[in-house]
Amino acid sequence: ELDPGAEPAVTSSDDGLPLTPYWRARLEELTRPSALGLVSSLSPKNALMYENKAGNKDGTLVAFAVAEKAKHTERVLLIRCGDFYEAYGLDALLLVEHAGLNPMGRKARAGCPVGNLQP
Repeated sequence: ELDPGAEPAVTSSDDGLPLTPYWRARLEELTRPSALGLVSSLSPKNALMYENKAGNKDGTLVAFAVAEKAKHTERVLLIRCGDFYEAYGLDALLLVEHAGLNPMGRKARAGCPVGNLQP
């Protein structure tokens, strides 16, 4: 079994995304149309693989998410924002695929109300 954080990032010539073989395999396993439709919105610009068109200014939720993902590249990051959970980038695609979260717009972003999560 592949370890998500053990191998250095590699860049595919096909999409330019810096992914370890573990995360590349997870991306290639996507089957749901709602998750597959978001692949083209992934960005190689940061560890989160999410580019906020408004900018990743310090102090924003996206800047926090980018910093946390850089620290924990082997984890899926789900951030609580009030009564809602949000995920960005590849994490969002994986949660759309495997947990049924709803995509938010046409970006690599997904979320759900806090009450929808089960322990």
